[in-house]
Amino acid sequence: MPGHLLAATNCYVIATDGGALVIDPGYKTPGGLERIELGLSAIQRGFGDVQIVMLTHSHRDHSESAETLRERTGAVVAMHPHDWVTGSSGEMSAALLRSWGVPDDRWAGLIGRKLPHATPSDFELVPGVELPTSIGLLRVVHAPGHTAGSVCFAIDDANLIFTGDHVLPDLNPGAGLGGSFTENPLRQYLRSLKAMEQFEGYEGYPGHGASLPSVNGRARDIADHHRRRTREVLGIVRSQPTATVWEIAERVRWGGGFHSLEGGRLVSALRQTLWHRELAEELE
Repeated sequence: MPGHLLAATNCYVIATDGGALVIDPGYKTPGGLERIELGLSAIQRGFGDVQIVMLTHSHRDHSESAETLRERTGAVVAMHPHDWVTGSSGEMSAALLRSWGVPDDRWAGLIGRKLPHATPSDFELVPGVELPTSIGLLRVVHAPGHTAGSVCFAIDDANLIFTGDHVLPDLNPGAGLGGSFTENPLRQYLRSLKAMEQFEGYEGYPGHGASLPSVNGRARDIADHHRRRTREVLGIVRSQPTATVWEIAERVRWGGGFHSLEGGRLVSALRQTLWHRELAEELE
């Protein structure tokens, strides 16, 4: 992913009985399909064997090539229905930015910006869905937080789990980045991270970066990061009770500094500041 914070998306291919499945085919980048074809060849499969394309969540860096693969192979594309959101949900409006205290000179690039959306897939990936593979039964684990429909794929016989962006090795994933949430996304994310306790001893295969020797240990680290952020926001609110979302966000210690944030990253920081403030209020 040239010019992106992350170098690449991890795509996984797994043999099934007479076929194959693909997890997170990624962006439509030059050579992308050829890389997937090489992976299929390594497990003695080809494009004609792909039966299902499984998406851990709807973000383009994981899903954009899914339609191309469907056209190329005739495969079913599958995703959790909470990420099948369309329309203008989450759009940045002048009223919202004003309520957050965003200075007028920072509105450019924010007005009209929306949360990521996706079109419906062919098949719902929900808890209870299980698929036989050459290395064991793959089951769907709903892990809302990063997006509302974020899922992981566990293969218990092999003690491994594909985590998408739910658990990453080097970055602390953001929360609330798309889909249809019914409550504070950070609260849901913390619950989903705690749910990784059931995978003690499993190796994690994430959406970006190297594999995770201890997916549960890394999940605890990410949860601790978010709890520290909530306490940081609580301290700011206690010292400045009338602070706006913008004023709180300015004082939070973001990686790279707050004023380096713009566009989607700035929107995400402001939303997460709002959600951390809600969690901080519950600690009072």
